[in-house]
Amino acid sequence: MPATRTVISPPASGPSALLDKISVRKPQLEKDFEAKLSAPTDVASGGQFTYTLAIHNGSEVAVNGVQAVLALPEGVQFLGAVGGSATINSSQVIVTIGRLPTSAASTVQITVQVLDSAPKGDQLKARGHVRSSTALPVDAGSVTTKVN
Repeated sequence: MPATRTVISPPASGPSALLDKISVRKPQLEKDFEAKLSAPTDVASGGQFTYTLAIHNGSEVAVNGVQAVLALPEGVQFLGAVGGSATINSSQVIVTIGRLPTSAASTVQITVQVLDSAPKGDQLKARGHVRSSTALPVDAGSVTTKVN
């Protein structure tokens, strides 16, 4: 869906020499751009585990400014990330990968620790997606890890 904005400038007399509106269109690559989130099915209270986000650009478009975004569940603490530069924003981990050329793949791993206060049987549900500056976001799905 294009984003259309109005150029802010005072009106002039005569025909316009500039565009009055601009449109930016990002391609939807979801069919050919794959992102899949995975995690272990269970973990001990106080234990560590890793979320893995596998990304593959099977599209005909190189994608710039690629970021993997993981919404962490309550009950875990972020420890580190591999596969790019990580930033924490509230409960979101944002890993900047950069450019992903056509037919390229990237793997992001985010390690967390289950808080000792997490009760046994707790379901830790995380959700991920991939976004970029040149294409619409792609959903990576969600995973649930049970605290034993």
